[in-house]
Amino acid sequence: TTTTTTTTTTTTTTTATTTTTSTTTISTTTSAPTTATLGPSTLGFIDQDREAPFCLGTSTSYLLMQLEKGFSSSQYAMAFRTTKDRGLLMFNGPEAGSTNYVALFLFNGNIVFAVDGGSGIELIQTTELNLADGNWHTVEANRTVIAGIAVQYSLRVDDTVVTNTVQLSGSSALRISELLYIGGTDIDLPLTIALTLGSDGINFVGCIDEVESDFEPLTIESQLLVRAVSVTTCNTARFDEAASFVRFNNIVPELQTETVLQFQFKTQDENGILAFLAPHDNTTQTDFVYVGLINGQVVVLQNLGDGATTIQTMSATSYANDRWHRVTLARTQETTIVIVDQTVLPPVVSGDTEFNFMGDIYIGGALPIAQTPASQAYFPRGITGCMRNVQLNEQALSPTHETAQTSMGVALCVAC
Repeated sequence: TTTTTTTTTTTTTTTATTTTTSTTTISTTTSAPTTATLGPSTLGFIDQDREAPFCLGTSTSYLLMQLEKGFSSSQYAMAFRTTKDRGLLMFNGPEAGSTNYVALFLFNGNIVFAVDGGSGIELIQTTELNLADGNWHTVEANRTVIAGIAVQYSLRVDDTVVTNTVQLSGSSALRISELLYIGGTDIDLPLTIALTLGSDGINFVGCIDEVESDFEPLTIESQLLVRAVSVTTCNTARFDEAASFVRFNNIVPELQTETVLQFQFKTQDENGILAFLAPHDNTTQTDFVYVGLINGQVVVLQNLGDGATTIQTMSATSYANDRWHRVTLARTQETTIVIVDQTVLPPVVSGDTEFNFMGDIYIGGALPIAQTPASQAYFPRGITGCMRNVQLNEQALSPTHETAQTSMGVALCVAC
C-alpha cells in the first residue's frame, strides 16, 4: 500500500513517485496539490543569513565526510545556490555487499530524493520549480521508519513539501557507507542516477551552506571532513574594476562609540578604497571613516564631526605587492588605533566620541553619491584586487550575507 501527500503554499505542483525497479526514470506525472500554511517554525533556517557557505566550481569539486552508519531513519538538509539545473547535492553509497544508497540531486531545476533500501528505488521529487535561478534555496529530505511496518519519505524545498509513505519491505536500517559525498563524487554512481544526470551534470556547480546529516551540522571545518577537492570558502570577493564594491546595508545602528573593523586585502593597485563607513547624510553631515591605499601605503581618513584626521603607514615597501595583508581599525570613544599586519600605528584622539553612521559599509569601493566631495579628493575610486574575512564588531560580513549588495565587476567566492 502506498500513500502520497503533496503540500505547497504556492501554485507549484509537486509529485512523489514510487518504483521498485532498478531502471527507474525521473517521473513527470503530477498529482493534485492541497494547500497548507507553513509558519516560521516549520521553515527552519530558510530566512537565516548564510554565514559560512562554500562553493564548488569544477567537474572535480566535492566534499567527503565520514559519518556514523546503520540508521533506520535518515535526515539530510542544506541550503544551496546555483544556475546549473542539474547536479549531485549529496550521496551516501552502499557498504560492502549492499546495493543500498541515498541520493539528493538537482534535475531540470527540481530536487529528487532517491533511496534504494534493498527492495527497489523509492523516488520523491518536486516538479515545475526553477531552483537554478541563482537564489538561495533550502532543502530537507527525510526517511523515517514508522512502527516497523512502513517508511515515510518527505522532501521540503523552500515552502513546498512532498511526502510519500510506503510499506516496509526488508530491513528497516539502510546498509549504507559512512562516507557522505557533498556536491559531487569521485566514485561511480548507481546507473539510474548516472544516466539521469549525464556525464556533464554529475557535479554540482554553485554554493552550499548549512549542511546537515541526521541533524549533525557539517561544515568545511568539521572534524568529520575527510577531504575537500576544489572547494572555495565564500568569504572572498574579487574586485575587477575600480568602480566595483560590495555594500552591506544597515549593518550597525547609528551613534556608535565603539567600533572594530577587520579585513584582509591583496592587490597590486596602489590607490583605492578598501573600506568606507558612510555618513548618515552626506549633504548635512561630515562623519565618515575610510581605509584605503594611497601610493601603496595604508591610510585611514576619518571625521567624527570635529575635522578630518589621518593615520597612515610609513613602510619602505608597498602594501600593493600582491600579498595578503591584515588591517584592524579599533575605535573606543575618542581614540582610534590602527594595526596593519604586525605594525601598530600611533593612536589618534578625536574631540568627538560618537559617529553619525547610516549603517552602511562599503568594501572595495563606494558609490560616489555616498561620499563627501572632500573625501573623494583622497579616495576617488576603489581598488582592483581581493578582500576576505571582513568583520565588524566580531560579526562576519560574508559577500553572500543577506544585506550585501554587489556592483558590477565583483566576483564572489573565488580563489585569489
